[in-house]
Amino acid sequence: MAALTESLLRAGGFKTGLFTSPHLVDVRERVRINGRVLDKDTFAGYFWKVHDAVSSAVAEYSVHLHYFHFLTVLGFYIFQEEQVDVAIMEVGLGGRLDSTNVLPRPVVCGITLLDYDHVAILGKCIFFLGCLAY
Repeated sequence: MAALTESLLRAGGFKTGLFTSPHLVDVRERVRINGRVLDKDTFAGYFWKVHDAVSSAVAEYSVHLHYFHFLTVLGFYIFQEEQVDVAIMEVGLGGRLDSTNVLPRPVVCGITLLDYDHVAILGKCIFFLGCLAY
């Protein structure tokens, strides 16, 4: 649903950012601008800026950022730097502790069926949430 939404908005003339999970081959697949992954150098530049900022926060506040949380922050940062018109954020596992919950007022939330591959982790859930924000 997230990819379809992004495609429709891009076709409508919006500059889009799409955050999805998981990646299949390359971590850069998780963050796309106008339907395309960033080149390696651009992605690496953003990665290290966020990494350095997170490392400072970890040292100063004694906090830890999990892998998915880091990638979510990275996605938000890339969308800000790339000045997208609209960001489509696919949630991770969902629920109250999902890192995409930092969005204070998503404009639209889509709900789709959650399939059996997540039941072992989440229990007998039937919905998967994805949010659209700008």
